Amino acid sequence: MPLPTPAPPAYSPEDCAICFESLHVAPRDEEGSSYMIDDVELYCNNGRPNNHHFHWSCITDYVKSGGDRAKCPLCRGHALDARGRMIVGVTNEGGVQGGVDLGDIIDEEIFEESQPESWRLEQAFLGLMAQCDYAEAEELLRDRGVDVNCTYPTGGQTALHMAAMNDDVEGVELLLRYGADKAQLDEAGWDALRAAREVAAKEVPRLLA
Repeated sequence: MPLPTPAPPAYSPEDCAICFESLHVAPRDEEGSSYMIDDVELYCNNGRPNNHHFHWSCITDYVKSGGDRAKCPLCRGHALDARGRMIVGVTNEGGVQGGVDLGDIIDEEIFEESQPESWRLEQAFLGLMAQCDYAEAEELLRDRGVDVNCTYPTGGQTALHMAAMNDDVEGVELLLRYGADKAQLDEAGWDALRAAREVAAKEVPRLLA
């Protein structure tokens, strides 16, 4: 992505320093004059006032497309901390949050976007199971052919391992209906029954024995 053009005369700190549009955006599902803030503050001015602000999508797209994360896209001020991290402040509908490692988030997104669709569907399935969203999770198993024995990126646990440790009877029953392997081991060498017993689960062990 090319560097932004010089800021127009009307530019203000309330505008994104890439697209120069307001940081207050209208929610997609609402009409009228309701607005929410979408503000990523880049600490590009050595902690002094007048740091530059961006929409989340603008600054992440800039870095993903090859922009230099070490420098502010507008002023070219240094944007990394002493450990080389891209730490920012974020203000959105969830409130104000400082110390967000945006560089780490972007790297994770780049990795995920580089994976095949099957991997992304598996991770979506695991996330849905963790949230106990059984209807959506079952849809992925039934209609999209997701492997019920897929594992999390680290640890080697399956959805069955996690449901077992949460003593989640409904989740375990769903997974077993779709052929979840009770004998599959995680990186620690535990099957789902061992995982359930390690956390003293009360209901699930009878389903896995």
